[in-house]
Amino acid sequence: MAMDGLRTNDSGTYHCQVVMGNDYERDTVPLVVSGVVFHYKTPGARYSLTFADAQLACQENSAHIATPAQLWAAFDDGFTSCAAGWLSDQTVRYSVQIPELGCYGHKEYSAGVRNYGKRDPKELFDVYCFARELDGEVFHSSVPGRLSLSSASDRCVSLGGRLATAGQLYLAWKAGLHSCAPGWLADGSVRYPVSWPRPECGGDLPGVRTVASNATSENNTALYDAYCYRGTAARNERGKVNG
Repeated sequence: MAMDGLRTNDSGTYHCQVVMGNDYERDTVPLVVSGVVFHYKTPGARYSLTFADAQLACQENSAHIATPAQLWAAFDDGFTSCAAGWLSDQTVRYSVQIPELGCYGHKEYSAGVRNYGKRDPKELFDVYCFARELDGEVFHSSVPGRLSLSSASDRCVSLGGRLATAGQLYLAWKAGLHSCAPGWLADGSVRYPVSWPRPECGGDLPGVRTVASNATSENNTALYDAYCYRGTAARNERGKVNG
């Protein structure tokens, strides 16, 4: 049996029955649909990516540039972002759940995926990336007095890992990671994952929150926590040492 066109909210336990003549078999199959689409812009600048830059940005964030089908599947799962971004076919689109002035769906004043069509690759937009699977763990780390970007990087290395990428944080959030503490990521952005939303934790919706963009000159003075990534091999090796 094969299943295609799956969305994240199709994850669950399925009961299968196969009938062959007078014989049949039953089984229970757990299904986990992995992967997450996320909007990405460079820290400190909206609409600053050419098509080539957009592809590279996704790669540097443990992902690849999303396809139109992946963005539509994310829309069906409730994803919304009123920011024009590159997709793999060189079109520029965005996903809208609640249309408002200047932020329409595929039809004016309707929900859907707005499509600006195929664009000149040198034009500047954001990008939609797709991260498939997290091979390791993302964890929050803090110290008294907080951390600059460089000290956050050192902190993660001291813990056997490195600063997490945006894609890794989104995957960890999708798997249930929750923290109301803003922390540095590898690209110099500051974000935090919210799985149990509340007003004092960035609003009423789950997602990965982004703190106001930081200019490069501010990265040496701004202080936050850190989100670190440790690969499966490094995690197992650390477990042996601690054991």
